Amino acid sequence: MVRKVKRKKLDANFDDLGDIAPEDQFARHFNTGSNCGNDRTTSEIHLPCLKSITYNGPNKTFTISTTQIASNLKKVLYKNLNYTNQRQKLPEFSDLQKEILTILNHYCDFYLPCQDLNNTNALRIPMVAHLLNHTLKARSLILKNNSTLKKKKNQDEQDNIAERLGDNDEQNYKDDKLRDQGFTKARILILTPFRDGALKFVNIMSDLLFGESTKNFVMNRKKFESEYGYDAGEEDAEETAAKPRFERTPDFEQLFKGNTDDCFRIGVSVSKKALKLYVDVKFCDIVIASPLGLRTQMGSDDEKNFDADFLSSIEILVLDMTDIFLMQNWDHVLHIFEHLNKKPAKITSITADLYRIRRWVLEEKMQLYRQTILFSRFDVPEFRGIFSKWCKNYEGLTVGSFFDFYSNAAAILKVQAAIPQAFHRFDSSSLQSDADARFEFFAHKILPDFKASPLKRILIFVPSYFDFVRVRNLLKSEEYSADMPCVQIFEYAEDKKVNRARDLFYHAKKRCALFTERFHFFKRYHIRGVRHIIFYQLPFYAQFYSEICNWTKWSSVDESKLRDEDDENNVQNRPTCTILYSKYDSYRLANVLGKDRVPVLLNSDKKVYLVEPII
Repeated sequence: MVRKVKRKKLDANFDDLGDIAPEDQFARHFNTGSNCGNDRTTSEIHLPCLKSITYNGPNKTFTISTTQIASNLKKVLYKNLNYTNQRQKLPEFSDLQKEILTILNHYCDFYLPCQDLNNTNALRIPMVAHLLNHTLKARSLILKNNSTLKKKKNQDEQDNIAERLGDNDEQNYKDDKLRDQGFTKARILILTPFRDGALKFVNIMSDLLFGESTKNFVMNRKKFESEYGYDAGEEDAEETAAKPRFERTPDFEQLFKGNTDDCFRIGVSVSKKALKLYVDVKFCDIVIASPLGLRTQMGSDDEKNFDADFLSSIEILVLDMTDIFLMQNWDHVLHIFEHLNKKPAKITSITADLYRIRRWVLEEKMQLYRQTILFSRFDVPEFRGIFSKWCKNYEGLTVGSFFDFYSNAAAILKVQAAIPQAFHRFDSSSLQSDADARFEFFAHKILPDFKASPLKRILIFVPSYFDFVRVRNLLKSEEYSADMPCVQIFEYAEDKKVNRARDLFYHAKKRCALFTERFHFFKRYHIRGVRHIIFYQLPFYAQFYSEICNWTKWSSVDESKLRDEDDENNVQNRPTCTILYSKYDSYRLANVLGKDRVPVLLNSDKKVYLVEPII
């Protein structure tokens, strides 16, 4: 008897067939005609927690009022907000979470470059509450319209005017209010880099939907936890042996402590009585995937079995921990955007009743209604480019400010080594030609000076693997191979070769080391013996700048082993740091130096800007 009472209560929460008020954000967003205006205004809004946010859109009176959360959110979700926070070891639902949830409820695109490892779960909870609220309201609308159509059919049969009318006859669907679906069922796509992220999302969904109920309403949960969870006792022996004999940074340990497999996808459906996992992506409500896992599902464009039709009707797209996608493969993300909200290539892919498909879906205006939510650790042009090229939401775009959210965020403040840092500006005519201009400047202005000097133990830091290959080929050329012998430390190298390269570099048997950001992101090895640094381009992760600069601060052991005893004042014992930058590196410069210094570096007549050590 107790079980039946619980299910009945749960059903009432899930399948509330009451009318969705016209002023409800869900109804307002999707009932707006497809002839949306293009006139937009930009306004700056100041909030207690998010500080300054920028809104660009058609709403001239765009405001953020957290008092409307209860009226816009399904009761079952609102009731479990504090419980979900408690499960994530957080205090009660905070003002920051309320601000985020309120912004999301406006259905505008939202770009927040303020996600870090300490606030990730706190940011995910309002996000998931919004996603479930959308799913439940869409489900309630469909069930309500099903009931309306059934009553209409029964009435027609009683009046003897339905001899030829069937469930799918067009005359039953003249009212556009009964159009409530897309081509396919999947409404929400969540992209997250690791399986551990998918596990966290599902756990938050379960907590928000079922709260403190002791009944397990999540189908296939054991299988899911075994495939997406992580048992510290089953750590691979090879992985343990490959670990360096030093302590990594706390952020590394926190980021990689869960299941870090990056090839996965799982369909989730919110049914009448449960949260169903492992549903086919063509028939689920929510798809949770990594970019690699989703691209594997889609296949290659030139393959016969290529299929992206299940992405045709995505209404909310979430990119979680987007910065990590840059360290994986950014091309996968761009490939997904290219195939979002396109009309299905195969008629058999359409799972909805054709007469129930919204008119703006049939008119291929899905992008105007899709909400894109992007959370990241930092702000870079790659992410802003996503919104300018692929996001056309008629509701507009809201952007959070990294520097208003974080005070004293400049990474240079954490440089503890006594190292002068010279920023060299080169001219670049366009973003497309920036890579070529950077290489030419490096090859003809920077590298020849190092070649002619007696300097040893030179670390060349290159963020992009494609630039890494280009610089590697230059150093292997006849012009430099003899004078600047180089080792390579990059993400695709075997551990044995990396250890050998580090040893050769440490003992100065090789003059320089070529080093990639992706290697440092996934390994965090301490490269000992570094005395001179060339940043071919500033890193995406600003903290890497200070970490690498601090490598020039040798330990007493290194000092005794490596210092030139014949001449303690030899120039090669004084650390140096050389940084290349152009006007297109403004975001990276801001993350390293602070936003106030950027205009000076970009607009000054001087091409070289020297920052002296502050210790």
